[in-house]
Amino acid sequence: MTTQGSTMTERHQLAVALNAIFYDSPGRITSYFSLFESWTMFRENWGLVAAQLSDRLLDIATTRFKAFNLDRLLQVCEDKGVHLLYWDSPYYPSLLKELSDAPPVLYVKGQLATLQADCLAVVGSRRMTEYGRKVTVAFVSELVSSFVIVSGLAHGVDGTAHQVTLDQGGRTIAVVATGLDVMYPSAHRELSRSIIERGAILSEYPLGTDAAPYRFPQRNRLISGLSRGVLVTESAIKGGAMLTASEAVSQNRDVFAVPGSVFNELSDGTHHLIRQGGKCVTHPKDILKEYTYLPLPFTESKRPEASVGTWVAPVLEPAHQVVYDALAQAHELNDLVIETGYPVHVLLPILTLLELNGHIELVPGNRYQRCV
Repeated sequence: MTTQGSTMTERHQLAVALNAIFYDSPGRITSYFSLFESWTMFRENWGLVAAQLSDRLLDIATTRFKAFNLDRLLQVCEDKGVHLLYWDSPYYPSLLKELSDAPPVLYVKGQLATLQADCLAVVGSRRMTEYGRKVTVAFVSELVSSFVIVSGLAHGVDGTAHQVTLDQGGRTIAVVATGLDVMYPSAHRELSRSIIERGAILSEYPLGTDAAPYRFPQRNRLISGLSRGVLVTESAIKGGAMLTASEAVSQNRDVFAVPGSVFNELSDGTHHLIRQGGKCVTHPKDILKEYTYLPLPFTESKRPEASVGTWVAPVLEPAHQVVYDALAQAHELNDLVIETGYPVHVLLPILTLLELNGHIELVPGNRYQRCV
């Protein structure tokens, strides 16, 4: 053992080794981590371990066992800015420790302190409709003041949840099903960089691990395991979001679902969750009231008392006020970009919330104007 690896505890060495050899079998990692006290003990008993493996797993595990080099792995992580987060670290997510198959080591890029905050998972369909986008934007925009938003960096609802969180100044965690040096999906490269600056990207998979269909369901248990609850904004009856909700139930987490059109198959999943006991939510406040110990975010405008027949302007957050003031006359979206100086991806969440709270409306010609 060279200097770098020898500075780690034997238990930490064991955690990294088991992860490198059995990363597709979290239950097996947990079992061996309880059975063996150190990497040295595991290595000396490899023959006994190998004798209990199926032929297919034996070939894979033996190849990984022979290739494992702790010092090389640590050096690559250091070069790529990847933290190895062990189960006994103060930054290891406390809720995740409750899982029977919690990874003894996690790979993390970004701000470790984010992992100790209260988290809420927001998931849904990759084939997100415009309704799903609006729901996700509206809910996430208000929930960011109380939660770190957790999702899976996929196309559709996941990516929207991450992006809206960042646009609103919140913090977000992306849990991925690849090594942190493998960008998937490639279209979210810039988004992932922004997440690292204002949150964290997390994986239980060693560097170099490629995407594979069976790794996404395994990843989903971490999305729900990190979180106090899971919000499904739009989903078909089958899909990753439904698997995440199922994991949440088994982990004793809250499940929230937004109803949609009975004519849209991408609402079948959320309707199924509601029928099965998931909490039907139609406003972010429906979720926030479940967690009254958390500081309440700004959720609606506060109006001073006024006599009957007297209109009083709403008191809004500064960014919302700028947009509201600009709508003294009706404006199209492109005109609002010029008027306020805010880009489209910042304007849309603000307009959605102002519309939901009854302060503005969309009128013919795709123009926004104040409601008086």
